[in-house]
Amino acid sequence: MSSASDWTEPGAFEVSPGVHRIPLPLPNDGLRSVNVYAIATDDGLVCVDAGWAIEESRERLASALASIGAGLGDIRRFLVTHVHRDHYTQGPLLRREFGSTVSLGLGDKPTLDLLQQPDRSPLIDQLEQLTCHGAVELADLMGSFMRGHRVDQGQWESPDEWLTGGPVTLAGGRVLDAVETPGHTAGHLVFHDTTAGVMFTGDHVLPTITPSIGFEPAVTEDPLGRNAVCQQQRARQQDEQGKGDAKQDRLGHGKPVSMIGVHKRPDAEQYPARAH
Repeated sequence: MSSASDWTEPGAFEVSPGVHRIPLPLPNDGLRSVNVYAIATDDGLVCVDAGWAIEESRERLASALASIGAGLGDIRRFLVTHVHRDHYTQGPLLRREFGSTVSLGLGDKPTLDLLQQPDRSPLIDQLEQLTCHGAVELADLMGSFMRGHRVDQGQWESPDEWLTGGPVTLAGGRVLDAVETPGHTAGHLVFHDTTAGVMFTGDHVLPTITPSIGFEPAVTEDPLGRNAVCQQQRARQQDEQGKGDAKQDRLGHGKPVSMIGVHKRPDAEQYPARAH
Protein backbone atom coordinates (compact mmCIF):
# COMPACT_ATOMS: atom_id res chain seq x y z
CA MET A 1 0.00 0.00 0.00
CA SER A 2 1.39 3.42 -0.94
CA SER A 3 1.73 6.28 1.51
CA ALA A 4 2.41 9.96 1.00
CA SER A 5 6.09 9.31 1.72
CA ASP A 6 6.38 6.27 -0.59
CA TRP A 7 8.72 7.25 -3.44
CA THR A 8 7.16 4.58 -5.69
CA GLU A 9 3.70 6.22 -5.58
CA PRO A 10 2.39 6.83 -9.14
CA GLY A 11 2.32 10.38 -10.45
CA ALA A 12 4.45 13.28 -11.62
CA PHE A 13 6.27 15.10 -8.82
CA GLU A 14 7.98 18.42 -9.44
CA VAL A 15 11.50 18.21 -8.03
CA SER A 16 12.94 21.33 -9.68
CA PRO A 17 11.43 24.09 -11.83
CA GLY A 18 10.36 22.41 -15.05
CA VAL A 19 11.47 18.92 -13.91
CA HIS A 20 9.11 16.16 -12.79
CA ARG A 21 10.04 12.81 -11.24
CA ILE A 22 7.88 9.97 -12.57
CA PRO A 23 8.24 6.60 -10.78
CA LEU A 24 7.56 3.64 -13.08
CA PRO A 25 7.00 0.04 -11.96
CA LEU A 26 9.46 -2.84 -12.22
CA PRO A 27 8.03 -6.35 -12.68
CA ASN A 28 10.45 -8.40 -10.57
CA ASP A 29 13.00 -6.15 -8.94
CA GLY A 30 13.63 -5.43 -5.26
CA LEU A 31 14.11 -1.75 -6.10
CA ARG A 32 10.35 -1.69 -6.91
CA SER A 33 10.38 1.32 -9.25
CA VAL A 34 12.64 3.36 -11.48
CA ASN A 35 12.55 7.16 -11.72
CA VAL A 36 12.15 8.84 -15.08
CA TYR A 37 12.73 12.60 -15.06
CA ALA A 38 10.70 14.66 -17.52
CA ILE A 39 12.35 18.00 -18.32
CA ALA A 40 10.26 20.72 -19.97
CA THR A 41 11.97 22.45 -22.90
CA ASP A 42 10.89 24.91 -25.58
CA ASP A 43 10.23 21.92 -27.83
CA GLY A 44 8.43 19.32 -25.75
CA LEU A 45 9.94 17.04 -23.13
CA VAL A 46 13.34 15.44 -22.66
CA CYS A 47 13.35 12.43 -20.35
CA VAL A 48 16.33 11.24 -18.38
CA ASP A 49 15.87 7.45 -18.54
CA ALA A 50 12.91 5.65 -20.06
CA GLY A 51 11.74 2.77 -17.88
CA TRP A 52 11.21 -0.94 -18.49
CA ALA A 53 9.29 -1.92 -21.62
CA ILE A 54 6.18 -3.38 -19.98
CA GLU A 55 2.59 -2.29 -20.48
CA GLU A 56 2.08 -1.14 -16.89
CA SER A 57 5.10 1.15 -17.19
CA ARG A 58 3.78 2.68 -20.39
CA GLU A 59 0.37 3.29 -18.81
CA ARG A 60 1.92 4.89 -15.72
CA LEU A 61 4.10 7.15 -17.82
CA ALA A 62 1.16 8.23 -20.00
CA SER A 63 -0.99 8.92 -16.93
CA ALA A 64 1.73 10.91 -15.18
CA LEU A 65 2.38 13.04 -18.25
CA ALA A 66 -1.35 13.66 -18.67
CA SER A 67 -1.43 15.06 -15.12
CA ILE A 68 0.99 17.83 -16.21
CA GLY A 69 -0.78 18.48 -19.52
CA ALA A 70 1.47 16.38 -21.75
CA GLY A 71 1.47 13.02 -23.54
CA LEU A 72 3.83 10.35 -24.77
CA GLY A 73 4.06 12.10 -28.12
CA ASP A 74 5.52 15.18 -26.40
CA ILE A 75 8.70 13.30 -25.50
CA ARG A 76 11.31 14.43 -28.01
CA ARG A 77 14.33 12.68 -26.57
CA PHE A 78 15.42 10.09 -24.03
CA LEU A 79 18.81 10.63 -22.38
CA VAL A 80 19.47 7.19 -20.93
CA THR A 81 21.98 6.83 -18.11
CA HIS A 82 22.84 3.19 -18.88
CA VAL A 83 21.80 0.14 -20.84
CA HIS A 84 20.03 -1.87 -18.11
CA ARG A 85 16.51 -2.83 -19.11
CA ASP A 86 14.75 -0.84 -16.35
CA HIS A 87 16.33 2.37 -17.66
CA TYR A 88 16.62 1.72 -21.40
CA THR A 89 14.11 -0.60 -23.04
CA GLN A 90 10.97 1.56 -23.03
CA GLY A 91 12.84 4.27 -24.96
CA PRO A 92 13.23 2.32 -28.24
CA LEU A 93 9.68 1.01 -27.88
CA LEU A 94 8.17 4.52 -27.69
CA ARG A 95 10.51 5.72 -30.43
CA ARG A 96 8.87 3.33 -32.89
CA GLU A 97 5.47 4.87 -32.21
CA PHE A 98 6.21 8.55 -31.62
CA GLY A 99 9.55 9.23 -33.30
CA SER A 100 11.45 10.34 -30.20
CA THR A 101 15.22 9.91 -30.23
CA VAL A 102 17.27 7.80 -27.82
CA SER A 103 20.79 8.63 -26.60
CA LEU A 104 23.07 6.27 -24.67
CA GLY A 105 26.67 6.21 -23.45
CA LEU A 106 29.15 4.87 -26.01
CA GLY A 107 30.75 2.59 -23.44
CA ASP A 108 27.58 0.49 -23.36
CA LYS A 109 27.82 -0.40 -27.07
CA PRO A 110 29.70 -3.70 -26.58
CA THR A 111 27.00 -4.95 -24.20
CA LEU A 112 24.18 -3.81 -26.47
CA ASP A 113 25.86 -5.52 -29.43
CA LEU A 114 25.82 -8.81 -27.50
CA LEU A 115 22.19 -8.36 -26.49
CA GLN A 116 21.27 -8.02 -30.17
CA GLN A 117 22.75 -11.39 -31.12
CA PRO A 118 20.08 -13.84 -32.36
CA ASP A 119 19.18 -16.85 -30.18
CA ARG A 120 21.21 -15.58 -27.26
CA SER A 121 20.25 -16.90 -23.81
CA PRO A 122 19.85 -14.32 -21.00
CA LEU A 123 22.87 -13.96 -18.70
CA ILE A 124 24.92 -16.48 -20.69
CA ASP A 125 28.02 -14.27 -20.60
CA GLN A 126 27.66 -13.53 -16.88
CA LEU A 127 27.26 -17.24 -16.13
CA GLU A 128 30.49 -17.94 -17.97
CA GLN A 129 32.22 -15.25 -15.90
CA LEU A 130 30.96 -16.80 -12.66
CA THR A 131 32.15 -20.26 -13.71
CA CYS A 132 35.53 -18.90 -14.75
CA HIS A 133 36.01 -17.31 -11.33
CA GLY A 134 35.01 -20.41 -9.38
CA ALA A 135 31.35 -19.66 -8.56
CA VAL A 136 30.18 -22.83 -10.30
CA GLU A 137 27.33 -23.61 -7.92
CA LEU A 138 25.89 -20.11 -8.24
CA ALA A 139 26.26 -20.20 -12.03
CA ASP A 140 24.42 -23.55 -12.18
CA LEU A 141 21.60 -22.21 -9.99
CA MET A 142 21.16 -19.05 -12.05
CA GLY A 143 21.38 -21.07 -15.26
CA SER A 144 18.54 -23.31 -14.13
CA PHE A 145 16.30 -20.26 -13.77
CA MET A 146 17.23 -19.02 -17.24
CA ARG A 147 16.93 -22.33 -19.08
CA GLY A 148 14.65 -22.04 -22.10
CA HIS A 149 14.47 -18.25 -22.00
CA ARG A 150 15.60 -16.08 -24.89
CA VAL A 151 16.46 -12.39 -25.07
CA ASP A 152 13.66 -10.24 -26.51
CA GLN A 153 15.70 -8.48 -29.16
CA GLY A 154 12.87 -6.05 -29.90
CA GLN A 155 13.72 -4.34 -26.60
CA TRP A 156 17.40 -3.93 -27.44
CA GLU A 157 17.45 -1.74 -30.52
CA SER A 158 20.41 0.62 -30.92
CA PRO A 159 20.12 4.27 -29.87
CA ASP A 160 20.01 7.15 -32.33
CA GLU A 161 23.05 8.73 -30.71
CA TRP A 162 26.06 7.46 -28.78
CA LEU A 163 27.20 9.92 -26.12
CA THR A 164 30.53 10.56 -24.48
CA GLY A 165 31.23 13.22 -21.90
CA GLY A 166 30.34 16.80 -22.76
CA PRO A 167 27.50 19.32 -22.95
CA VAL A 168 24.01 18.32 -24.11
CA THR A 169 22.02 21.44 -25.04
CA LEU A 170 18.23 21.27 -24.77
CA ALA A 171 15.76 23.47 -26.65
CA GLY A 172 15.45 26.75 -24.78
CA GLY A 173 19.04 26.83 -23.55
CA ARG A 174 19.22 24.43 -20.61
CA VAL A 175 22.54 22.57 -20.75
CA LEU A 176 23.16 19.18 -19.18
CA ASP A 177 26.76 18.15 -18.79
CA ALA A 178 27.08 14.42 -19.62
CA VAL A 179 29.64 12.91 -17.24
CA GLU A 180 31.15 9.49 -17.89
CA THR A 181 30.84 7.35 -14.74
CA PRO A 182 31.89 3.82 -15.75
CA GLY A 183 31.41 1.20 -13.10
CA HIS A 184 27.77 0.13 -12.78
CA THR A 185 28.00 -0.28 -16.55
CA ALA A 186 30.92 0.57 -18.81
CA GLY A 187 29.00 3.39 -20.47
CA HIS A 188 27.13 4.80 -17.49
CA LEU A 189 26.50 8.55 -17.66
CA VAL A 190 25.17 11.06 -15.20
CA PHE A 191 23.73 14.37 -16.41
CA HIS A 192 24.72 17.48 -14.46
CA ASP A 193 22.71 20.69 -14.71
CA THR A 194 25.43 22.96 -13.35
CA THR A 195 23.23 26.07 -13.48
CA ALA A 196 20.46 24.54 -11.36
CA GLY A 197 22.87 22.56 -9.19
CA VAL A 198 21.11 19.29 -10.01
CA MET A 199 22.58 15.96 -11.09
CA PHE A 200 20.61 13.06 -12.59
CA THR A 201 22.64 10.14 -11.31
CA GLY A 202 20.96 7.03 -12.73
CA ASP A 203 22.39 4.07 -10.79
CA HIS A 204 25.75 5.68 -10.11
CA VAL A 205 24.30 6.54 -6.69
CA LEU A 206 21.66 4.41 -4.99
CA PRO A 207 19.86 5.30 -1.74
CA THR A 208 20.34 2.19 0.38
CA ILE A 209 22.63 -0.23 -1.49
CA THR A 210 25.94 -0.05 -3.35
CA PRO A 211 25.51 -0.23 -7.14
CA SER A 212 26.83 -3.44 -8.64
CA ILE A 213 30.12 -2.96 -10.47
CA GLY A 214 30.93 -4.41 -13.86
CA PHE A 215 28.82 -7.63 -13.96
CA GLU A 216 27.95 -7.24 -17.63
CA PRO A 217 27.71 -9.38 -20.76
CA ALA A 218 30.71 -7.57 -22.27
CA VAL A 219 33.71 -7.97 -19.98
CA THR A 220 35.55 -4.72 -19.27
CA GLU A 221 38.97 -4.40 -17.72
CA ASP A 222 39.12 -2.95 -14.21
CA PRO A 223 35.67 -1.27 -14.05
CA LEU A 224 36.14 -0.01 -10.47
CA GLY A 225 39.51 1.52 -11.26
CA ARG A 226 38.14 3.23 -14.37
CA ASN A 227 35.32 4.63 -12.26
CA ALA A 228 37.74 6.14 -9.73
CA VAL A 229 40.01 7.62 -12.39
CA CYS A 230 37.07 9.19 -14.27
CA GLN A 231 35.80 10.75 -11.06
CA GLN A 232 39.22 12.21 -10.28
CA GLN A 233 39.35 13.70 -13.77
CA ARG A 234 35.85 15.09 -13.34
CA ALA A 235 36.71 16.65 -9.97
CA ARG A 236 39.75 18.39 -11.47
CA GLN A 237 37.63 19.65 -14.36
CA GLN A 238 35.02 21.05 -11.97
CA ASP A 239 37.69 22.81 -9.94
CA GLU A 240 39.23 24.34 -13.06
CA GLN A 241 35.83 25.54 -14.29
CA GLY A 242 34.61 26.70 -10.90
CA LYS A 243 31.81 24.14 -10.86
CA GLY A 244 31.15 22.35 -7.60
CA ASP A 245 29.21 19.22 -6.83
CA ALA A 246 25.46 19.22 -7.39
CA LYS A 247 23.36 20.46 -4.48
CA GLN A 248 20.60 17.99 -5.35
CA ASP A 249 20.85 14.47 -6.75
CA ARG A 250 17.98 12.95 -8.74
CA LEU A 251 18.42 9.22 -8.23
CA GLY A 252 17.38 6.43 -10.55
CA HIS A 253 15.72 4.71 -7.57
CA GLY A 254 14.47 6.49 -4.46
CA LYS A 255 13.69 10.04 -3.42
CA PRO A 256 15.87 13.02 -4.41
CA VAL A 257 18.66 13.63 -1.92
CA SER A 258 20.88 16.58 -1.09
CA MET A 259 24.62 17.09 -1.40
CA ILE A 260 26.12 13.62 -1.54
CA GLY A 261 29.16 14.64 -3.56
CA VAL A 262 31.33 12.25 -1.58
CA HIS A 263 29.72 9.41 -3.56
CA LYS A 264 30.50 11.08 -6.86
CA ARG A 265 34.13 12.00 -6.26
CA PRO A 266 35.92 8.85 -5.06
CA ASP A 267 39.66 8.97 -4.54
CA ALA A 268 41.55 6.52 -6.72
CA GLU A 269 43.85 5.95 -3.73
CA GLN A 270 40.98 3.99 -2.15
CA TYR A 271 41.51 1.41 -4.90
CA PRO A 272 45.28 1.47 -5.50
CA ALA A 273 45.48 -1.98 -7.10
CA ARG A 274 42.59 -1.26 -9.41
CA ALA A 275 43.12 2.33 -10.42
CA HIS A 276 46.67 2.05 -11.75
